[in-house]
Amino acid sequence: MGVRDDGIGIAPEALPSRPGFQSFLEAYPPPRSGSWNRPAIDAARVAFEAAVAGGTDAATILAGVGRYAETVEPRFLSTPAKWIARKGWEDRRVASSTEPQDDGEEEPTIGYVERPVIPEGLDRRLAEALRENLDAHERDLAKGYLDEETLWRARAETAAQIQDHLSREKRHAGR
Repeated sequence: MGVRDDGIGIAPEALPSRPGFQSFLEAYPPPRSGSWNRPAIDAARVAFEAAVAGGTDAATILAGVGRYAETVEPRFLSTPAKWIARKGWEDRRVASSTEPQDDGEEEPTIGYVERPVIPEGLDRRLAEALRENLDAHERDLAKGYLDEETLWRARAETAAQIQDHLSREKRHAGR
């Protein structure tokens, strides 16, 4: 079956085209140039095939790409392969604020959250990982890869991780 000359894997054109890929490609927002180049289409086909083979229904992907196409700003557009790789159809940020989520309830919005202070007594490796995570989110915000609310959620999650770790340390110290 179509192994690439470079030995990396299966050539995209050797993959059978699953039903839904052409619809996905037509629904996906075009880049500023007007159309996706061949390598981007091939990468999207491989990603689509992998997602469907992994158990994701093509209709779920198509519904997600429809929401994405309606809400994405052109300057923040991902390539189709990257969108599939990060499971863009599961992205709740593109759902409208009144659309019910999977559990039937609306996801609450979150307000501004300060960058949490990482205490000195925290495990060094954990502290470094938390700092790196926060820095990466802030870089992504600056580059336009994510919105402020996502950054604020990451900060809130980091603060909760710190609290959880400190409370576990306190419980263990009392034993």
